[in-house]
Amino acid sequence: MTNETIGFGAVAVEYADLGLPVFPLKIQSKKPVVAGWQETATTDPAVALKLWEGDNRLFNIGVAMGQRAGIVAIDLDKPKTDGELDGEDSLMEYAAQQNGEIPPTWTFHTGRGGKQLLFRTDAPIGNFVGILPNVDVRGNGGYSMFPPSIHPNGNPYIWLEGQNPSSMPDGPADIPGFLLELLTTKQDTAAPFEMPNKIPSGERCSRWRQAYGRKRTRSRKF
Repeated sequence: MTNETIGFGAVAVEYADLGLPVFPLKIQSKKPVVAGWQETATTDPAVALKLWEGDNRLFNIGVAMGQRAGIVAIDLDKPKTDGELDGEDSLMEYAAQQNGEIPPTWTFHTGRGGKQLLFRTDAPIGNFVGILPNVDVRGNGGYSMFPPSIHPNGNPYIWLEGQNPSSMPDGPADIPGFLLELLTTKQDTAAPFEMPNKIPSGERCSRWRQAYGRKRTRSRKF
């Protein structure tokens, strides 16, 4: 059966079960279904299941980023005009300048043909637009749209083979030091929302490792 038949609820439940705070986005849209998405976002699989029940089954999947999830999203976009540097090339160039490397981590293709890289961190990282050419960051107060959501242009978000929660059950890679330094010394270019944080700062990464240790033998739907 296709996603159009069964919907996205089962995947949203899997994300919640991994400790990712999920909430519904409008069908084929990046916009939250409700204005208070920060309060709606849940890591309770039973609650997530209800959010995607019945006529809601095709809602896209939003995931709150930052310290609440213990991860940040690095959005590598395609150039919007001729002559712009590709987001992935921007990041690789910066990594080379800093004598750093980008480790394999949870990564998915976006609807516009770019990529999002997810990294684990407890650091108070905010949201940035254009921190490098065609590179945006979603941290505290921000969110990311996760696979198998559908972009407004009709294209699906798709996990990279070998770089998804099923293939990397220990979770995303820790954020590289040179990236952490960049993101913690820059001022946010977008004001974060205030979101409840049920897990105290400093404990989220250890909770991730504990969760993956328990769940790594499960069959995932990603």
